Amino acid sequence: MFQKPATTIDWQIEKLIERGLQIENKELAKHYLSNVSYYRLGEYWYVLQADKEKHTFKEEATFEKVINLYEFDRELKILLLNLFKLFLRDLEINPNKSILIQVISRK
Repeated sequence: MFQKPATTIDWQIEKLIERGLQIENKELAKHYLSNVSYYRLGEYWYVLQADKEKHTFKEEATFEKVINLYEFDRELKILLLNLFKLFLRDLEINPNKSILIQVISRK
């Protein structure tokens, strides 16, 4: 199994800066890296990398953009989950008139 050594949040921030990610608010970066994690956020900064093998960033890459992508994705997932819950509730209340059933039956 592939394992990477544990690192400190400060080390992670310095590594990101070395690779070209602009971090203006280190306290905000510490908060997100502590609560979300380096590897989870990596999914969002991947698109901001200039070189995916060397893990270097594009000139315009900022930690704020990473957080904006993360928050957008999180809120989109919540909206979709709530929409799905509404469809399920609709199906439970009116199984014959459910919008979901109508959409599925059109295919």
